[in-house]
Amino acid sequence: MLSEINSYSTKEEGEKYTDEYRMYITLNGGKIISPWNDISFKSENNSVFNCVIEIPKNSVHKMEMSKNMKHNPIIHDKNKDNSIRTFPFPIKWNYGFIPQTWEDPNHQIESLNNLSGDNDPVDIIILGDTTYCTGTVLEVKVIGTLAMIDNNEVDYKIIAIDNKHMNASKINTDADVRSYLNMDEINDIKEWFRTYKPNSNPPTYFEYDEKLLSIFETLKIVHDTHNHWKRKNSQ
Repeated sequence: MLSEINSYSTKEEGEKYTDEYRMYITLNGGKIISPWNDISFKSENNSVFNCVIEIPKNSVHKMEMSKNMKHNPIIHDKNKDNSIRTFPFPIKWNYGFIPQTWEDPNHQIESLNNLSGDNDPVDIIILGDTTYCTGTVLEVKVIGTLAMIDNNEVDYKIIAIDNKHMNASKINTDADVRSYLNMDEINDIKEWFRTYKPNSNPPTYFEYDEKLLSIFETLKIVHDTHNHWKRKNSQ
């Protein structure tokens, strides 16, 4: 599997902000690869994973990896009327997904009222001041999870920091998370996702009393979704 972060670059086709736009991930500036299936999901460190940025911090454009197109390019999401989708206000964090994961729509999660996954790779939100371009492949350290329910589907939001963040080496326990990070930001994330789709019915909400799940629980979720991806790709 591919794992050298600096080996990846991007190739754009089509006009940006149109339905024709495609951003492909390439290896060493040449071969087009799938960011979902060809990039390793983790590094050698137990709590450090790779992620692919879809939406840069402070953007209003809803970008997403296409699950159905060849090579899974990053494209503009669309509204039901086929117009380019934008958020009503900028997202405050870098946003993307962990490669080689999948929230299985056929797997019921007993602790979440037997709801199932949303059929996407698991989402990740990267805290911090740096803005990363769409298509950036980044090593991140996971620090927790919010169990979001969107349209009666489980849509986990993994919370992480860049593994090069000045505090990354200091954050190894849940107590460290509370010591080194601004926990008010977790409330900001919940509020953003509760309001970014104002006409959502049913409205978006968070399970487990809206708490930030532990690092241990987060690692289990990431590894479970990786196993779902492996099973999906072995069929």
